[in-house]
Amino acid sequence: MTEDFAALLAQYEDETTSKRLRVGDRVRATVVAVGEHAVFVDVGAGVDGVVLREDLVDGQGTMAVAEGDTLDLYVVAVGEAELRLARSVSGVAGMAALEEAWAAALPLEGRVRAVVKGGLEVEVAGRRAFCPASQAGDRPGEDLAAFVGQTLRFLVTSVGERGRNIVLSRRKLLEEERRQGQEAFFATVREGDVLEGTVTRLASFGAFVELAPGVEGLVHLSELSWSRGVRPEDVVRTGERVRVKYLGRSLGKRPGEERLALSLKQAGEDPWQQAVRELREGETYAGTVRRLADFGAFVELWPGVEGLVHLSAMGRRVRRAEEVVQPGEGVRVRVLGIDPLARKISLALAGPAVQEEAAAPGAEDWRAYRPSTNAPLGSLGQALATAMQRKNQKE
Repeated sequence: MTEDFAALLAQYEDETTSKRLRVGDRVRATVVAVGEHAVFVDVGAGVDGVVLREDLVDGQGTMAVAEGDTLDLYVVAVGEAELRLARSVSGVAGMAALEEAWAAALPLEGRVRAVVKGGLEVEVAGRRAFCPASQAGDRPGEDLAAFVGQTLRFLVTSVGERGRNIVLSRRKLLEEERRQGQEAFFATVREGDVLEGTVTRLASFGAFVELAPGVEGLVHLSELSWSRGVRPEDVVRTGERVRVKYLGRSLGKRPGEERLALSLKQAGEDPWQQAVRELREGETYAGTVRRLADFGAFVELWPGVEGLVHLSAMGRRVRRAEEVVQPGEGVRVRVLGIDPLARKISLALAGPAVQEEAAAPGAEDWRAYRPSTNAPLGSLGQALATAMQRKNQKE
């Protein structure tokens, strides 16, 4: 009884699989027999797949396939007992595939041939079709030339003049894929999760990362790196796989649009935790001057960790930081203090050019300028002294 049920279940699965196949579908098939007029293939659909012999011979009329070969084919006709397959969807079968795809809103593959006035020329089902520029993608202002040579999926939006006027849309398909992808994504992902994605493009304000088909988020400049003043191209490159932290989502400018906020720097360890563990007061470390201020210079000890060298810690009589250091310069610094809560590090320049004890701001050695009591006063000084003595005597 169990075996009978298993057989019925397998038969049902085969039948439902064959019913799901539609004209224009692309399938992977295995050659099971090569006949005189046709080649029989298995597509796992429970029914025979048949390919006409002339569709599989080379230019000299020699059969180009053998039993066991795997082929990528298109469904050109669906029957109860067999599937008609072909290397490409063209001719009468191609027209049937186009009309069925149009009526049922089924996607078809098409190869972009060229950029033409107003859009793209696409070969689909063996016929020339047109995709308007506004329907070529889901982002305004995309470079149409980047699509040339690619095989993409399109929806047929109209078929006229017996197949001589075919209009396609890729945008509708992308929007639907994005909607489905977002639904699946948000069903499993929560704020704070660390995910993997692919950098799709860079902008002046950050980098876009695709987390799943149709799901793209922005890593803002402020979330790219713990270091200050970096550019997106300094941190990531297009096509690179990265780990990001999902920060949440908000509504976009267009109806139904959602913006995903991501962080590259928060996906890893906070470098300040490393600083607290490894830095020791009184120890000397190598660093790089990143920026100057009126009160000193900021020195980066490692990416994302900066400390301040105050003017008072640069040496005697230093009034401006640029007198001693410049941005990008490598220096040796001594740690004077660490405040983990405020994320501040106090540093002093170290090295032979810097005195070990820096003077306090404005505390110049006044003794070097105090006149000596033994120095002669000169004629003016003597006259003043004599006048003061006479005044005192009269009083």
